[in-house]
Amino acid sequence: MFLIQTERLRLIPLSYENLVALSISRTNLEQQLQLTISDFKLNAPDSFLEEFDYVVKHIFLPNVKENSANFCWYTHWLIVETATNLTVGGFGCHGETDSAGNNMIGYFTDAKSEGKGYATEAITHFTRWMFQNDPQLKCILADTLTEGLGSQRVLQKAGFIFDTEVAEGLRWRLMRS
Repeated sequence: MFLIQTERLRLIPLSYENLVALSISRTNLEQQLQLTISDFKLNAPDSFLEEFDYVVKHIFLPNVKENSANFCWYTHWLIVETATNLTVGGFGCHGETDSAGNNMIGYFTDAKSEGKGYATEAITHFTRWMFQNDPQLKCILADTLTEGLGSQRVLQKAGFIFDTEVAEGLRWRLMRS
């Protein structure tokens, strides 16, 4: 199984079979991957989890099935704390880089794991992996809510700079160095 190992984390891209398990339940996925069963909760409205469930079933699953050779660009990734073998968050990007050289990422962290630097560590290593594995990639974008100060700090610590206001909040960018 491919993964990215950091100082404290394993970043695991979910295979098609893993996504099927996640579409049933997070516990089902964690059992399949032999992870510690988490009591995963987000500081987000229920609508976020409903949207995530929709994305797993209707975007990740068909895209990973269709793009099995490059599935890492189309799937959800788990952030797993190595010491406890516990899922502490997740992230992903929007498929392969577009014709302008841009890609977009999104991420979230378990409420109990916020403020520990896990998201920053994961995003820093993931964006480095993205640039190393796609020579066409020029710019990585990420959106945050205007009031999402924690998410904004994650991006700033990972090297992103403010780009512009968008309908849903603020857009940040990280350019290839």
